[in-house]
Amino acid sequence: MSEQVNEQAKEKPGCTVRFSGECVGRAVDAFAASLESVIVGQGQPVVVRVDKETLAKLDLLVEGGACKSRSEAALYLLERGVKAAEPKFEHIAQVNERIDQMRGELVDWAQASKA
Repeated sequence: MSEQVNEQAKEKPGCTVRFSGECVGRAVDAFAASLESVIVGQGQPVVVRVDKETLAKLDLLVEGGACKSRSEAALYLLERGVKAAEPKFEHIAQVNERIDQMRGELVDWAQASKA
């Protein structure tokens, strides 16, 4: 068995047990993560189309072991993009709040004009 484990470790680092040619540990981890996301209700599904270059970057994250799937890789990049753009989102939220206030003032003015 130890020879088999050593061969597997060379093929796929972190894989110590194989069943039907697959790394059991990784399969169990992937299943647990999928199950957890369903149970916890983590996130909402979003379908996006990406160009070949972006798809290659997602695949690179998966192949490199940083992410378990393209979906996880896309989420990884989206989360980091949102975090990096946080000041812009704050500014947009402030502008939207001012627009809402002005709309309210316009409605109040229009109603007062009718009276």
